[in-house]
Amino acid sequence: MRWVKRFLLGLCTMLALAAGFEHWRSYRISSVGHWYGENSWVGVYCARGKIVIGIGRERIASVIKHDYYERPLKLNRSEVEFNETYHGGQRMGIGYYQSNDPTVGYVLMPIWLIWGLGSAPMLVAMLRIRRRKLRSSGNLCINCGYDLHGCTEKCPECGQNVGKGKQFLAYSN
Repeated sequence: MRWVKRFLLGLCTMLALAAGFEHWRSYRISSVGHWYGENSWVGVYCARGKIVIGIGRERIASVIKHDYYERPLKLNRSEVEFNETYHGGQRMGIGYYQSNDPTVGYVLMPIWLIWGLGSAPMLVAMLRIRRRKLRSSGNLCINCGYDLHGCTEKCPECGQNVGKGKQFLAYSN
């Protein structure tokens, strides 16, 4: 079970680093990618700290199955705009727009949100490590924080093994 936690923590770390790099990069270069299937398509657009994911539910006659391109960001160009045929909205940078002609839906999300969600497990893990170090240096049980002065093998509060032959005394000679 420990290796699963470490794997997931590593995965979150890589996601946070990738999102941070893409956030920094999105203010310089816009990226667009499309993947075309039999009856639908998916598109991703990233610029100015935002990512827009579009899903179309209609067939697009295309020779290629996917494309990806990048271009420098144009300074005077406005953000992605949706005309009156789209309904939906956004709050705090997170939004959803949908249209029935053509049948398509778009999800908008700031990249910092992905960055934050990927960083949260790392922050929790670092806080747990820090708490365990503080508890062990203060002769406290690393599991529950009970004072272990004079205990030999197990914590009287939670039953956690303290260590083999170690005695935790307030004062040692």
